[in-house]
Amino acid sequence: MAGKRTTFVNIGQRFGKLEVIKPGYRQNDRPAYLCRCDCGNETIVRTSSLRNGLTRSCGFPGCMGKHYMCGTSTYQAWADMLQRCSNPKIPSYHRYGGRGIKVQESWKDFLCFLSDMGEAPEGLELDRIDNDGHYTKDNCRWTTHKINCNNRS
Repeated sequence: MAGKRTTFVNIGQRFGKLEVIKPGYRQNDRPAYLCRCDCGNETIVRTSSLRNGLTRSCGFPGCMGKHYMCGTSTYQAWADMLQRCSNPKIPSYHRYGGRGIKVQESWKDFLCFLSDMGEAPEGLELDRIDNDGHYTKDNCRWTTHKINCNNRS
């Protein structure tokens, strides 16, 4: 049927930390798949949640996909950084992703970002040393709001 959008996914296909391993399930009367998370847990996830990016890990406590630091200032700084550089729908995108600022590939994983930057010291925010440079280990630091505000184009 022309124009019909398929909602199927393939066995072995990955969505974030999840790998699709078996079809034929239902969740809330909708098509779903059994998925294995990188942490080893298995979970049933609706097809639409996989394809739309709404579910990217098993979500169980301790899972690296839904990190135990979710809600901390460090995690929020990381999530905000990713949004500024990749989501054209947010108001500040034109000052970041819209002008070519990128996030180093390994930092798209929170644990890699955390390993490189450490936890945000209380009261400090993420700052790029070279305001025209990318978000990389060598170009980022934790700094005060005042210094961060003075470091603009």
